[in-house]
Amino acid sequence: MTDKILITNVPALQAKYGAGFSKIQTAIKALIAADKKRGIATVLFDVADAVAMKKVKWKAVTQPANAKQNKDAVDAIYRALAPDYLVLLGSIDIIPHQDLKNPIIDPQYGDADKEAPGDIPYACEARYSRDPAKFIGPTRVVGRLPDLTNVGDPAYLVRVLKAAATWKSRAQADYASFFSLTAQVWHGSTVKSLKAIFGTEAGLKDAPPGGPNWTKPQLAPLSHFINCHGANARPEFYGEGGGQMPVAMVSDHIHRKIAPGTVATAECCYGGQLYDPADYDDTPGICSMYLGDGAHGFFGSSTIAYGEAE
Repeated sequence: MTDKILITNVPALQAKYGAGFSKIQTAIKALIAADKKRGIATVLFDVADAVAMKKVKWKAVTQPANAKQNKDAVDAIYRALAPDYLVLLGSIDIIPHQDLKNPIIDPQYGDADKEAPGDIPYACEARYSRDPAKFIGPTRVVGRLPDLTNVGDPAYLVRVLKAAATWKSRAQADYASFFSLTAQVWHGSTVKSLKAIFGTEAGLKDAPPGGPNWTKPQLAPLSHFINCHGANARPEFYGEGGGQMPVAMVSDHIHRKIAPGTVATAECCYGGQLYDPADYDDTPGICSMYLGDGAHGFFGSSTIAYGEAE
């Protein structure tokens, strides 16, 4: 019986990290051992391993960036082994997002994304397609432990794997308090969300005037809910109010201020984008910073995001 499967592409990891791959192997073994102590049977599955893929009655992935090959491989693994959890190990240069088309592209209204890449299709039974309408009913529990896209230093992925290996279940009460940040013009919408989740909006911070230099005590709550603007390949979230769109949060400014165990939701455009840090002065995105600093979960959009304004 297998409870959890870590799905990755070992040759792609080896090519990316070279000699540093041995450190990642050690961290993976530590995670599998830690899961065993928790009563979770975890295995590593290499989609590029022809022998392993034959056992699940499918073909090996020969092109790491090929979305269809990876979707077909994940489907075959799930059908054969029926795990409780699927974990994509590595960023989009190891296991790619699925290349969904954006059916509502409209540059006039700020949505110029031709594609809406993401991981939701991996959580769905439907076979590979570029039509997002095929993937509106997820039935699998799928997460991703990402490294930094196109960065060959293993230190970041080792930290993320360590966080996964050392987590401890906590009481619901530990997540009852929250840090929440909203663009001023979306205050009403964010209040609705906070009341639905936490029963209160007390402590909600508007931008402007708030940000971006949040303190460690301000970021200490383990639940974070952020409803701001984001931008493609940018390590910043932005507020809006009074005709201005000031910076509300910056990844460098939150570094080493995120409490281990934090769970964050960012209702921001590109809030969960796993871009190459080289695209912006070698600075990773806010999502990557959260996870690298020990957050246990981050939920966000890889592209433009839409939400209720009021």
